[in-house]
Amino acid sequence: MTRWSCLEAKMANKDETVKRIRAAALVEFGEKGYSLASTNAIHRAADVSKGTIFLHFKNKAGLFYDLFSTLIDAMIEEMDRCCFEGDGDVFDRMVAVSLWKTAYFANKPFEARVLLEAVSNPPPEIKEQMRTHLEQLTLLSIDRFFHEIDMERFKPEYTKDEVFRYIALALAGIQNNYVKPGTTMKDMMAIRDDSIRFLKTVIKGMEK
Repeated sequence: MTRWSCLEAKMANKDETVKRIRAAALVEFGEKGYSLASTNAIHRAADVSKGTIFLHFKNKAGLFYDLFSTLIDAMIEEMDRCCFEGDGDVFDRMVAVSLWKTAYFANKPFEARVLLEAVSNPPPEIKEQMRTHLEQLTLLSIDRFFHEIDMERFKPEYTKDEVFRYIALALAGIQNNYVKPGTTMKDMMAIRDDSIRFLKTVIKGMEK
């Protein structure tokens, strides 16, 4: 076996190990939540040593953050396969995406719990890192929903960057007000219409 072949084999083994750890972590965090989850249970379920977990992930919080990031990427990738563009009002598309997320997570209860806990009650060790990631995700979501928005509808004193920034602040306010430890997907659906109405109010304040 050549040196390159050996390297490829090692990388393949590493990827497979990481996948097994993530799969075990998803069940453990999804069933018990972050604070009660055990890395002992994760390493046994993944059929790896505990040291192997910490070889790939700095600590329990690092594993949780990696899992969170992986779940977000998977959701966005799946969402990109769906078509939410078109001539409909931007808020119609937001409702369509909300309904899609509900259906998506209905069959993924562990994923739903991990993501909601990451938003509502992140581990203290990675709270700032999580906040930055979520802010970037919010800006990405705004760009996806509002990139086609007609700036002619807004008062001339508002630039496109300002419109996006104020929408981001409105979304952050919704999250801070509604998303608390213990929030469920059912809770999120209950506040969907109220949240959209609030966003419409913010946007109408900037319109001509």
